Amino acid sequence: MHGFRPEVCVIAESLRAVIVDDLLLQRDIINLLKERDEQSGVDRASGSNGIVVRAVLSFCHDLICSKRTCVISRLQWTGSMTKR
Repeated sequence: MHGFRPEVCVIAESLRAVIVDDLLLQRDIINLLKERDEQSGVDRASGSNGIVVRAVLSFCHDLICSKRTCVISRLQWTGSMTKR
């Protein structure tokens, strides 16, 4: 099943294998799994792993911005030295 997170995809595949002839039941189960999949994303983002990932990304962003500012400052300083 495409579109679901891996943990929900396993459930969907297992249920699909045993529910072959009931399209209404398949539709209802897919709708329930969509809700579970969305909740799984919220849980993942707000859990400790999500918090660590956001912290690392924030650190990397700050590091890149500070290096960019440093390089720009050096270029401006170097440029002012060559104009004299």
